[in-house]
Amino acid sequence: ITTSLSLMFLIYLIPDAINEPHGYAYPEDKKIHIHADLKVYDNDEEINLYTEENMEKNSFFHFHDGKDQENVIHFEGKKGTLADFLETIDTSQLDNCIKNQYEKKETLYYFRVNGNPPELDYTDYLVNDLDKLLLKCGNEPPTQEQINSVGNLACIQSKNC
Repeated sequence: ITTSLSLMFLIYLIPDAINEPHGYAYPEDKKIHIHADLKVYDNDEEINLYTEENMEKNSFFHFHDGKDQENVIHFEGKKGTLADFLETIDTSQLDNCIKNQYEKKETLYYFRVNGNPPELDYTDYLVNDLDKLLLKCGNEPPTQEQINSVGNLACIQSKNC
């Protein structure tokens, strides 16, 4: 019986454990329900991470499909970083950017929160409700046009427009 219960428990955990990001240390809290707008660029090319294969990949950090959901990240039950979210989805569209960083051995990305560079990197900054997140890979900082292109749909999901 103990073995059966242990196996049932593991089977219950496996689906989320596969897509579970490493490094966040916050316990599950049903009251946490954060929405943030996201835009990603590789130099001047917009990268669309809001794709069918990236929907609902993780129970805590994910995209939802539907009206007014485009490029809105949902953090449900746990606080997290943009890096936590990116670990749970297919980011192969950023492979060229990542490859260039390793070849040049320097950081070639810019992170903006609500239009400004935060004090913390995207791997450490805890996303807050209604944040407007921009991640740009490349040699040049984001243009004002790119900063302004970050959506404004998170407020609809948070019912706080």
